Amino acid sequence: MDNIFEQHPNLKQYFKTADGQAFYEHSDAKLHVRTLEDKSIETVEKPVKVEKEVVEENTTEAKKVDGNTEKVVSKTKSKTAKSE
Repeated sequence: MDNIFEQHPNLKQYFKTADGQAFYEHSDAKLHVRTLEDKSIETVEKPVKVEKEVVEENTTEAKKVDGNTEKVVSKTKSKTAKSE
């Protein structure tokens, strides 16, 4: 994660000029680039975190052992689902 977003966790975006300066307001970045040869401004968005959800699926199987005797086997499968 970008160090600026770590220092300011509520920040959603910032504006970066060609010389590497970061500004919270686009207007401030525009004023700064007037002093630079390269007038480009990059908008840097905070990355979106994707949380994972674990889903468990239970199944039961019946198996015949020794003729009429049944043995019940239970299995649990885990799946990882992404929420976006």
